[in-house]
Amino acid sequence: MAKTWRISAVFLGVLAVLSVLAVLHLTAGVVLPLVTAVLVSFVASPVVSVLHRKLKVPRPAAIILVMLLVVSVMFLIGLFFYSSVQSLYRALPKYSDKFAGILNDLLTRFNLPVEYFEDFSWHRTLSSFVFSFSLRFMDFLQGLILMVLFLAFLLFERSQFRPKVRRAFETQTARKIFAIYTHIASQIGRYLSVKLLISVATGSGVWFTLVVVGVEFAFLWGVITFFFNFMPNIGAIIVTFFIEVFAVLQFYPSLVEPAIALAALLVVQQILGNVVEPTLLGGRLNLSPVVIILSLVIWGWIWGFMGMFLAVPLIVAIKIVMENIPFLHPVAILMGSGQPLEPPGEKPPS
Repeated sequence: MAKTWRISAVFLGVLAVLSVLAVLHLTAGVVLPLVTAVLVSFVASPVVSVLHRKLKVPRPAAIILVMLLVVSVMFLIGLFFYSSVQSLYRALPKYSDKFAGILNDLLTRFNLPVEYFEDFSWHRTLSSFVFSFSLRFMDFLQGLILMVLFLAFLLFERSQFRPKVRRAFETQTARKIFAIYTHIASQIGRYLSVKLLISVATGSGVWFTLVVVGVEFAFLWGVITFFFNFMPNIGAIIVTFFIEVFAVLQFYPSLVEPAIALAALLVVQQILGNVVEPTLLGGRLNLSPVVIILSLVIWGWIWGFMGMFLAVPLIVAIKIVMENIPFLHPVAILMGSGQPLEPPGEKPPS
């Protein structure tokens, strides 16, 4: 009887998880900005605290300053991408003609059938791709605006979190909630801060490398690298592939410049991604590489590219919560990299 109950509980748990994932997928337009705002608040809240406690800025004024900074950065990024897409769209005829020329050259050199590509318009295809990207980016900006609104409410509400929890729960339960929250905030805040620093350094390195080599739109590729660097493992591969395709289109028939660019990009990404970043994080995430890849796939299916950007912070939060639920503790151990779990309650919350 007990065995049958356990099997039923497992199946019910699987169905519940699948149902939650389906709901998250269907409600992405609202839930995704909210989740993003929660994660960003882990980085923004310490800044508000520094302004309030050390610089003696009133808390509402400190929150307004941080929000103005976030909005200003978003506006500059949106303005930059808009102008860059316009410039790229104007340059499309040149690159589409070069792409068609390279393709015809390869087909002729290797005696491949040409008739399959005679009626294919590379310019129309690339133009539709850029147009589709522009539409998706506008949706992205709309989501960012909603995220900013959520972030403002979260920052203003944060000061009331602990008093509300103390009034709502018993002392022991409240301490447990504070410990879990403090652990999640510490882990995610550190990860996002380090990732932000490494992404800025990687984007700057890519921009400088492409300027030296002479690749066009070097600053745009540097900004794109900055964003894709938040996508572990896969992001670097994707952005390097597109940069190389663009470099080959620009310099063909010469392959020296694309080869130099590829070698330099790999050096920058390997040093910053595989040496500097693990050193700064110090193995604190304690996540299995397999879990990271699976989280990229799952959250990517649920929320697209944004889900892949948020995959690691979300899986860190889920793992920490599982560590504090007795019957899910073994799952948290399996999700780890093999290092002993750090009890979240060791450091008393402030």
